[in-house]
Amino acid sequence: MKPLRRPLLSLLDASGQTRWRVAAAMHIVILTWCNIFCLESYVANAATYQLDDFQSGTLEGWSGALSLTLENNGGPDGTGDAFLHVTSTGGIGPGSHLAAYNGDSNWIGDLDALGAAFVEVDLMCPEDSVPLEMRLVLFGPVADPENLNNRWTSSTAAAVPNDGIWRTYSFSLAEVDLTRVGISATYDAMIADVLRVMLRHDAISPSFGGTPVAAELGVDNLRYVPAVVLGDMNQDGNLTSEDVALFVEALTNPLAYAARALPLPAETVGDVNQDGRFDLADNSSFSALFVSPTTSATEPVPEVSTIAMAVLVLLFHVLHTRR
Repeated sequence: MKPLRRPLLSLLDASGQTRWRVAAAMHIVILTWCNIFCLESYVANAATYQLDDFQSGTLEGWSGALSLTLENNGGPDGTGDAFLHVTSTGGIGPGSHLAAYNGDSNWIGDLDALGAAFVEVDLMCPEDSVPLEMRLVLFGPVADPENLNNRWTSSTAAAVPNDGIWRTYSFSLAEVDLTRVGISATYDAMIADVLRVMLRHDAISPSFGGTPVAAELGVDNLRYVPAVVLGDMNQDGNLTSEDVALFVEALTNPLAYAARALPLPAETVGDVNQDGRFDLADNSSFSALFVSPTTSATEPVPEVSTIAMAVLVLLFHVLHTRR
């Protein structure tokens, strides 16, 4: 006798109720899977703290101005340090404004959820150019049909002298430091749904379109930077036990900590006593953070004396094993 081979649904009751329930369950499963997939796709396209240093040999999504070219040498670290070379002609028409913008997934999305506070970048204006006044421009929200006309820009321009020297600049993302130069989008709507990020020469006062100029500019090491939370060594916005281990690592093996390529250096987040140095003297102030009423810790943390002792024990162990 042959085994019974019938489709699954044909084995269900004739009333059709079971078929309907199975179909409904399958529908829910499919919708749930789709929602998860779409959510993951959206998260994957959210802004990140990625560093654009052009060592990839590409423009890394940056475009604009008359000419954007990749220079393989001459960045802040000299030979072998690539950078973006931006050129404009002045006058009117295409290429008249010195600007570079990016709409790639690492730069757009919800900057408020990311916790970004600044755009940090290294800039250099050659001696044979004219000095520049650079501003950050944010476009959005994406959902608005007039999204490219919704613009917020730095209220105060950053002066870039034409002396051929690389300097690091920080452009604030805070509402108090930006001016709306577009049409009607609010700051909250824009910062939660950024469509494009731009650096542009814009002299005198904030404007919608910037200022035409014949000039050149070197650009390197662009990234979003979070607000400084002292003692937050892993820079996730919270004070947890992981920060203790990284605090010790930064003190005893600064190269290993630097290799993690976090947005802020140890000297910034680890200088808890604010004396201008990151050293063992920060231990007591670091430990006190874990019992401060202003801490943002999301997990239970030990008493301050326990943290201090743990740091000292870890330091002793690391130093002893290196002998």
